[in-house]
Amino acid sequence: MQFKQLEMQQNWGDTMFEPKGCEDQIGPHVKRLSHAIGRLFRKNAGENGLDEATVISGRIMSLIYFSDRDIFQKDVEDAFHINRSSVTSAVKLMEKKGYITRQPVSTDARLKKLKLTDEGIKAHKAAVRAMRQTEETAASCLTAEERRIFIELCDRITAAVENSETEAGTR
Repeated sequence: MQFKQLEMQQNWGDTMFEPKGCEDQIGPHVKRLSHAIGRLFRKNAGENGLDEATVISGRIMSLIYFSDRDIFQKDVEDAFHINRSSVTSAVKLMEKKGYITRQPVSTDARLKKLKLTDEGIKAHKAAVRAMRQTEETAASCLTAEERRIFIELCDRITAAVENSETEAGTR
């Protein structure tokens, strides 16, 4: 089988190329932004003493740290809209690094609550510093009003996509 070579066009500076016809599509722009923020977070995390830090592990630590109740893997799935296998992988890595423990619950032996260790609390504080640095850089090119509008637009697009997924699932 032969594949037609995609016509490429230079876009977004000298180092970024994308297939012609994708310039106005939301998905590629969101993906590129997400990857750029992830790379910057990992760089900032490394500079703050975290190794192998991922954006999701920082968010999981924050969820546990700031919660006023026990947090379980299902809570992480729901909070961040990610699947069980992704949460399991992140939790296993965080457990291996000594950031969290999974502790049984007396009322249901099947449930394991996620708890930050002392090392996890230190890592959480470093991750928060890295997230703040990343957020400052990401938002530095926007006015307060542009930032508000950007977040509003992201929320609207997310709602439209999630509503579409829900409708498709009920057909």
